[in-house]
Amino acid sequence: GEQLGAVLHNLWMMLDPAQLVLGGPARQLGPAFFDTARATFAKMARAAGLEIPPVVDSRFAELSVPVGAAAVVLHKMLQPM
Repeated sequence: GEQLGAVLHNLWMMLDPAQLVLGGPARQLGPAFFDTARATFAKMARAAGLEIPPVVDSRFAELSVPVGAAAVVLHKMLQPM
């Protein structure tokens, strides 16, 4: 959980997203794992004097990876040529 929290912090610092969404097969690790990740992320942000964006659970849970892949395909197919 702590390592995921550090990864979230690093990604946030590089990409500056409005929110972070947690999903995929890793959700099976349970709430304790993700609570630790969120706490580590918040601790690192506070140490830098920053306020973190919302960290939310994917509404697709374990299916977020295939749903995201399908969304990319649809996006590519529906773009004007």
